[in-house]
This record gives sequence, structure tokens and C-alpha cells, in this order.
Amino acid sequence: MAYTIFEKHDFFTEFELKRILQYYNEMEEYNQNSLQSYEEYLDKAIQGMDEDEAQYFLERNDGKLYNYSIGHPQMIRRTVFLETYFSFENYLNSKCNDLQKEKKLNLSHEDIHGQGINRAKTFLTKVCLITEPFNTSLWQYIVDYGKVRNTIAHNQSVVKKKKYASIKQLPGLKEEHKLGKNTFSFTLQENFVPKCIETITDFIKILK
Repeated sequence: MAYTIFEKHDFFTEFELKRILQYYNEMEEYNQNSLQSYEEYLDKAIQGMDEDEAQYFLERNDGKLYNYSIGHPQMIRRTVFLETYFSFENYLNSKCNDLQKEKKLNLSHEDIHGQGINRAKTFLTKVCLITEPFNTSLWQYIVDYGKVRNTIAHNQSVVKKKKYASIKQLPGLKEEHKLGKNTFSFTLQENFVPKCIETITDFIKILK
């Protein structure tokens, strides 16, 4: 059974995560090329116009420019990040199932109070006695990625809880607008998703 667990580890890191990263890089490149092409189109279109005409033309077309430069990148990064996080959560649950069978345990992770990665952690640490990986800074980053996931999924990328302020430490997460003492919106920079995948990959290496 141990071989099966390692096999799933290799499949997840070498296939699933790399496939997600490849897709992400392709989408970022595609959008960047679209932005460059559209900017070149605008530059050519305003040639020969006076200043007022050029300004009016650009203002009429700034919606599409916004989409390529800000809107689409955020959609790509949020969507791929959520896919990455959900895939990791599924991997942890699968890990719990495999260990339950290997150790012939009557208790499953589904019997544990809680949900998501926290429930899996409880099962792995309390039932299976695997503690070292969860005492690392990698796990703390993953916990913060969970807070980002919750904020995107439930609050449209607006942090409303003081305990979520720690997500500011995550590479590639940028505070956009401070809306109150403990409330702020954020955007994801281009390196956010690759760094998240790198963190999860490094964590799984010590979990296996």
C-alpha cells in the first residue's frame, strides 16, 4: 500500500500540478499577447488624429484595454488558484483514505470534526501521527492560501476578518484598497499562482 501512496504523490506533483501550471502559463502568455496586439492597434488607429480626437477614441476603447491589462489577468489567476487549492484538498483527502486502508483504521477523515484541509490535518496528525510536515512554514503558508480561497469564493477578494490579515505575507498578493481597519481588497500578481504551486509541491515532498 505504501507504493500506492507514493505513486499518487508522484502523479499529483508531476502530472496534475504541472498540468495546472502549464495551463496557467499559456493563459498568461495568451492574454499578454492579446494586450500587446490591442495596444498596437490603438497606436495605429490614433495616428493622424488631433489630441482631442485621439483622447476620445481611446476613452471609447478603454474598456477592452482594462480587460486585457487587469480584468482578464485577475480572472485567470483567481480561477487557476482555486483549481490548484481544490486539487490539493482532494489530494490530502485521498492520502487520508489510503492511510486508513493501509493501517486498517476504523476511523476515517470524514468522521473527524471540521472540513477541508483542516480536517485532513487533524486526521493525519492525531490519528496517523504524522506531525512534522504540519509544523513547517510551508503548512502555515498553505493555511493562508486557504484564507485567500475563502475570501475569493465568499467575499469577492475583500478581506473582512482580522485573522485573515496574515495573507499579506503571501508572495504575489497585493493589497489594493484599504476599506477599513481590518478590511481591504487585494489582487493577485503574476507570480502568485506559480509560488502557490511551488509551496504545495515542497510540502508534499515532506508529507510523502
